[in-house]
Amino acid sequence: MCKRYPGFLRVAIADPQPERRFFRRGWVTFERTVNIKEICWNLNNIRLRDCELGAIVNRDLSRRIRSVNGIASHRQVIRSDIKLAARIVQNLDTQRSLWSQDEADPASKAAAEQMPGSEAFGVSSKNPLLKNITDYLIEEASAEEEELLGIVESVECAFQGRRMSPVDKSGSPLLPQRLQVLDRLLVYLRVVHSVDYYNHSEYASEDEMPNRCGIMHARGSPPSSKVTPQEVADYISHFEGKIAPFLQPNTKLTEEEANRLGKKDPDAYPWQLASRPGHALS
Repeated sequence: MCKRYPGFLRVAIADPQPERRFFRRGWVTFERTVNIKEICWNLNNIRLRDCELGAIVNRDLSRRIRSVNGIASHRQVIRSDIKLAARIVQNLDTQRSLWSQDEADPASKAAAEQMPGSEAFGVSSKNPLLKNITDYLIEEASAEEEELLGIVESVECAFQGRRMSPVDKSGSPLLPQRLQVLDRLLVYLRVVHSVDYYNHSEYASEDEMPNRCGIMHARGSPPSSKVTPQEVADYISHFEGKIAPFLQPNTKLTEEEANRLGKKDPDAYPWQLASRPGHALS
């Protein structure tokens, strides 16, 4: 039906939506050189099995890049985002069999299995974006120099009794190379997995839509006022809660769990259904 019009490229139809009376949304893409309004008018004059197509012209996106809270540029938030984004990349790559490590060194596999998830980046994955990712998760400061010159008072670190200077409370952005590392991870998630990190959402079937890579959220301008440590901690905690679904690995149900949830035997169930009163098979 759509191929009869010049400039036709592709068509995609989504699954029925129960909340919209099982309507199905579809996208028909044509070349930009055609008269799309005339084609849309002609399609609306066609009835398909007593159903109206309801075709409309899809406008270009008004804002493809949208900004989020500027607190996302804080150095502590950046470090947290690198860690979360790397874990999401690793999890989604595993679910979709990308950068498979079937041929990886067995010694590396064994080492990765003994390490926590946040420390196994670059070891359990062959994705080059995750190589040496832990180098950017370590906080650095001139603690010794500041201590000797009395620039700031050092604080006691609870980890192994060591002393280290407090993190920068000015809210200044992290080093440029760490921002580059984070941005590469976010672009990878957006292009490869259709995950918009800062909007903590996945755009399903995006590759079939007219705009293959549409909306993307990015860090906004840093706040003009000073950001308190509590605000940073609240932002990180709130964001981790929203992004948590992308960190969940695929789990396979055991036979016992499947039966408990109501698994049916495909060979026996039709006969069980036929034996109930009011049901018959011809």
